[in-house]
Amino acid sequence: MSLKTGLAEPLWAAIEAAYESGNYTGAILDAMYYLGDCIREKAGLQSDGVALVGQALGGKSPKLKVNKLQTESERSIQKGTENLLLGLYQSIRNPRSHGKHVDTKEDADAIIFFIDYLLRIIGGAKGAFSKTEFLDRVFDPSFVERKRYAELLVQIIPPKQRLDVMIEVYRRKEKGEIRKLILFGEVLVAKLEEDEMSKLAEVVSEELNRTDSNDSVRFSTRIFPIEFWTRLDESAKLRSENRFLQSVAEGEYIKSSGKCIKGAFGTWCNEHLHVFLMKNDFIWALLKKLKSSNRNEQDYVFEYFSDPLLSTLSEMQGTALANLAVSTIDKYLKAGDKRFYELADYAVQIYEGFWKDSLKESIDKFQEVEPTPEPTDIPFEN
Repeated sequence: MSLKTGLAEPLWAAIEAAYESGNYTGAILDAMYYLGDCIREKAGLQSDGVALVGQALGGKSPKLKVNKLQTESERSIQKGTENLLLGLYQSIRNPRSHGKHVDTKEDADAIIFFIDYLLRIIGGAKGAFSKTEFLDRVFDPSFVERKRYAELLVQIIPPKQRLDVMIEVYRRKEKGEIRKLILFGEVLVAKLEEDEMSKLAEVVSEELNRTDSNDSVRFSTRIFPIEFWTRLDESAKLRSENRFLQSVAEGEYIKSSGKCIKGAFGTWCNEHLHVFLMKNDFIWALLKKLKSSNRNEQDYVFEYFSDPLLSTLSEMQGTALANLAVSTIDKYLKAGDKRFYELADYAVQIYEGFWKDSLKESIDKFQEVEPTPEPTDIPFEN
């Protein structure tokens, strides 16, 4: 049996170049490097050599368990496997890494076949981390809705598997409770490296470019930190923002019953207003609703968009939209509408700036006028 046909394909791929060129010592070292990578990935460790083997297979509670460790025999097998791996590093890899060594084809075949055997043992070992079992905990109905609980879960994930876990959580997002996934997503994303963030953004962008599910867009917007939106593909952002905008444009809220009767989907984007590419379109749509004669449309803005509208407009001082906002609020202040008084007072207290310069006088002179009662559909009874 040739080495090529007798080895697992990934191991052969790792040593092929050196082996085929007759560099048998190099092939042995490549096999050892591949073995180390497999142990690190399986155990979620970063170390190397004998330290890696000890941390992965040693101790009373090893990260990689080759059996159940319930009997003396099973514990001996665990220890024996650890010693075999330690021997490989001490007698095979280290001498070849630190000094001149020439191996024959027969040497390479024997050593690499043995490494392949140990790789099969490592591949069957039960690791300390199981992605399947971990995901069950993320989507567990008993998931504790506390940031600390999310932090404790994220600590379990080996660094090299964080991105895979986040992608899998994202793909299953519609099966979970959004508030809990928001907690988990914020904590895990904060642990990702820059290149991992870029890969995650590619996955999310691909989803947003093709999905017709409002739930998918809603979850995609909320389970990541707000700043993550800026990393997405431009077409994905524009497509999703337009879906939100259409919902916002029709939004209505009945204050007396506390019910959003239209535009509920649009309310999920309120915290993202300042990072949206279509920010000006949203501002215009919201101001149009404030100018509406329909109180339900106005209350939709007051209930869901007051703060993001004011904070975004505060950064747009001197623009036509900012001036339109001031004139609209001022008009209703003079008409005695308490809702606009509360909005204006909040703007002055929190954001000051041109809000204070433009509205302070009307706020000081404000006198509330009771709104005209809405007509009812109750028929007159004799």
